[in-house]
Amino acid sequence: MWTAAASAPESLLNDVNALHQNDESNPIVTLSFPGIPVATFVNWLGPRLIYWPDGVTNRHRISIVSSRIGKRKDLKRDWFDALRTAAMRCDVESECLCCVDSTSTAPAVIRASELFGIKRLRLCAPDDEAVDEDGLAVWLSTISGHGTAAVSELERTAFVSPPLPTSADADIFKQRDNILPIVDTLLTFAGQRIIVLSRRRGGNVDRLLDQHLSDSRLRRTVLLASFPESPPDPTADALIDKGAVRWILDRHGKEDALVTDDSDQTSDQPQAQFMHANDGPLVRPDEWLCHWTRPRYGPWSGQDDADFWDELILGCQTADRSAFAALLRIVQQQTILAAKPTQNARPTVSFTAVPLREFRRRRVFRKHKQRHDFEPWGIALHKSFVESLGGKPVTYVDEIPKDASQEIATFLQPIGNTAGTIDWREEREWRVPERVNLQAAPAGSVVVFVDTCLEQQRMQRVSSWPVITTPRPDMGNQT
Repeated sequence: MWTAAASAPESLLNDVNALHQNDESNPIVTLSFPGIPVATFVNWLGPRLIYWPDGVTNRHRISIVSSRIGKRKDLKRDWFDALRTAAMRCDVESECLCCVDSTSTAPAVIRASELFGIKRLRLCAPDDEAVDEDGLAVWLSTISGHGTAAVSELERTAFVSPPLPTSADADIFKQRDNILPIVDTLLTFAGQRIIVLSRRRGGNVDRLLDQHLSDSRLRRTVLLASFPESPPDPTADALIDKGAVRWILDRHGKEDALVTDDSDQTSDQPQAQFMHANDGPLVRPDEWLCHWTRPRYGPWSGQDDADFWDELILGCQTADRSAFAALLRIVQQQTILAAKPTQNARPTVSFTAVPLREFRRRRVFRKHKQRHDFEPWGIALHKSFVESLGGKPVTYVDEIPKDASQEIATFLQPIGNTAGTIDWREEREWRVPERVNLQAAPAGSVVVFVDTCLEQQRMQRVSSWPVITTPRPDMGNQT
């Protein structure tokens, strides 16, 4: 083993460089990435081994990095536009995309690689506990014994070992901010070109970029994605002063509306069962129950993850996961899917007996669930129809008995949370076992509600039921 990469024997460095030139499929162990001196690698990542089960790749490595973008990925159109553009500009003959599991860009980069036929290098980071030389030998034996499963013909894998605890040339590594996760450090360091989709001031990506641009040994192109309408960013200017390049992307064309057909209604358009809900949820609230929709944080129920990533990366209109889009899906499929309300319960569809007119006043954000209660988008069903489906109000209890049968647990709900800050009885919840088939609804028993008049116009084009707007507190009846 080496004790100081900076003063490693010349023969060792020559052996490593020779290995870097090997692009065959035989397993190889190296002390650094191709094109990066061992001493620089150790200064940044500590003394480690890299095991290449399918041989070293000599492709030009591109790392696409980003701060976390939140759960509502469909709201990050600029982010995905930049990712798509970066992927499409890759040279499929000579370049590859780097990805590291648990980084914010990994799932999107892997899918972009498959979509556009770009080779990728998947770097597997270890649990970053230092090991002695015997431990390193055990790690290498374990990793090499696993073999490689062909995930994709586009993917090549490299396993990065834990660091050795003692090494004279690792002083700089030891002095680095060890709060920075190894996965982020590895992804940023591995790239010979770094493309930054987003960054948060003072975040991991921001600090890593600052350190990279301050290290004269690292000659990388760092591109900061930006759109003409992006707000001023003084911290980006500071990185540009150190050598980063502002990469300005321009979006051509107008954003598509969720419903794009603005033509006049024709005979084959769905017609509402009745156009004036004179006995609807705003006039006779005691006779109606409401199911509101919420934004979705990922694929629709039953949708493949890859399809969802494709919608995002390709900028598809169908990537919308807003509460309005969820409602549109219900209307088009004429089905409300069920979910499990509590442990041991059957999947159910939830409704509320709270009058629709009170929704806006009661709309609160539940931090522990990362969502609002009483959204202004949803569907109201006549209580008689809900009852015909086996629906009934829940019983609020201090605690659901652990030995309660599934049938009993389905209609039980704790009164409040453990902290005593929420009283769930305010929701006046009803539940219907399993999914709700709206095709079976009698005429006049379904009303759709939305937030705005524009949404009302759009929804009515595809809805065979009347569509109303959720009233503001100072509004009169809206039909």
